[in-house]
Amino acid sequence: MLNDSQKMRRDWDERALKNPKPTVCWVPNVNEMDWVQLLQTGEIEVQERIQPFLDRMGFDPADKAALEIGCGWGRMSHPLARRFGTVMALDVSPEMLKQARAIAAQESNLQFLPGNGIDLHEVGDGSIDFCCTVSVFLHIPSKSIIFSYIREIGRVLKSGGLCVIQFNAYERQAWLRRLHVSIRPSRKVPVLHRKIVVALEPGTWHGAKVKAQELETELIKNQIDVLDIRYEELGRFWIEARKK
Repeated sequence: MLNDSQKMRRDWDERALKNPKPTVCWVPNVNEMDWVQLLQTGEIEVQERIQPFLDRMGFDPADKAALEIGCGWGRMSHPLARRFGTVMALDVSPEMLKQARAIAAQESNLQFLPGNGIDLHEVGDGSIDFCCTVSVFLHIPSKSIIFSYIREIGRVLKSGGLCVIQFNAYERQAWLRRLHVSIRPSRKVPVLHRKIVVALEPGTWHGAKVKAQELETELIKNQIDVLDIRYEELGRFWIEARKK
């Protein structure tokens, strides 16, 4: 029987080979985008979600080390590398990393590295100035793994280091957690232009529910102070925090 790490690797490799675009970027008409357009969505997200936080904190990333957990294609990795001194981008899927390295010229300060989907054993203690994870913990199927990552973030961040983390507070019933709805072009009925496709996804698509209060408690236990919690649609929320 496969463990959670093996399941995540299998499922994300499968998604990368089948059609990775809608799994790494949730924007309208993503399948019609080319690589340049898709990578630009990462730049926009950094501008909207991360740069304002860094600015508020008076944090100059130019000579700092950043860590991205769950980099996928490198959609966020490239804009981070344009700002930070060095960037380590981890992903559980070897196929995602293979595609990330092939899609765009890799900045000399950016490393795409395989992770095990459970911890950050590849990263040294107190070696990171900034850590982020976007649209990743939403898919982790186990609360214990999410909490493992929180402990690891506390371990690898330097004192005063910052982090931005997106979470999921909405949990589907067991049979719904494997249900995935997508909108695709309709070839058989051109007049429709689009069709709604409902399919069962592997169980590692919909992540475990974690309440903001639980996460705040876990972060504090690991010497990380929560500075702000920002809520959005579908029960998702963002935490901005700093290591003591």
